[in-house]
Amino acid sequence: MRIVAGGVVGGLAGMLLMFGMMSSTGRYIPHKEVTQGYVQPNNLTLHVRDIEESGKLKTELTYNHRNYLFIEDTNGNPVAVPYEITPKQIVQKN
Repeated sequence: MRIVAGGVVGGLAGMLLMFGMMSSTGRYIPHKEVTQGYVQPNNLTLHVRDIEESGKLKTELTYNHRNYLFIEDTNGNPVAVPYEITPKQIVQKN
């Protein structure tokens, strides 16, 4: 019984420590090697921001310095869609 209780308390302490690190830094992702073909979590960031300054927030995912919009498809499944921002153009009228 003591071993089980110690394991539960130790697990809870570890979770609290991890949540404390996450709340203080906002970016804590432990480095672990994942299976080849999967995204490396320490190369990934999520941002919520007004990308085109329209007053509407979007979820942006950055992976290895490439930006993606993190959206839902028509079935409600998450999809990462690459995008780029182009400078505004001034078009002269005749």
